[in-house]
Amino acid sequence: MQNVWAFVDGTVRGICRPKARNGQRDGKYRSQKSVYNGHKCKHALKYQTLSTPDGLITHVYGPFPGRNHDIKLFKDSRIANVIRGDARFKPYRIYGDQAYGNDSVLLSPFTGAVANLSREQKLVNKSMSNVRVSVEWGYGQVVNYWTALDLKRQARSGTQPVGSMYRVAILLTNCLTCANGGNTISDYFRLPPPSLEEYLKGS
Repeated sequence: MQNVWAFVDGTVRGICRPKARNGQRDGKYRSQKSVYNGHKCKHALKYQTLSTPDGLITHVYGPFPGRNHDIKLFKDSRIANVIRGDARFKPYRIYGDQAYGNDSVLLSPFTGAVANLSREQKLVNKSMSNVRVSVEWGYGQVVNYWTALDLKRQARSGTQPVGSMYRVAILLTNCLTCANGGNTISDYFRLPPPSLEEYLKGS
């Protein structure tokens, strides 16, 4: 799939269990329930990102309570409308997992029983699954540079600007990627990032 320009995914960042305010136990329960991610079995905030083959995270949306599904973040972000409205993206699409579906903006794996997929469809699914792992490399790079983000005991929603901290960490990580001339992701795809000056100018 040579017309894929980015990979969309959601990342879950652990936080401390929310505390009640002014002794309101009911509020504490609702707050804890809203940020609890059952899949990861932890209290968390969730972000949506677009990662590109040059090693940059080019879009981040959030935080949202951890219980929200990736597709809800995608719809709420309205990033699809932004992409549709920009002629530069017309021949291209972004790739996500099966939850995202397929349309003029999105591509996702071929679905159905494996036995019913053609050999070509299986090969495409396997190939795209391999390259989509690069999204996880990007998330790992952010927390490797800024280790405080991975210490959920210190990240309490409501007492620290954890959402702003994560977005700033992504910006600074992108700056480091550009200043260093690339990272594991850009090396994998053989596509260098822009220079730091170009990145900060938005060109």
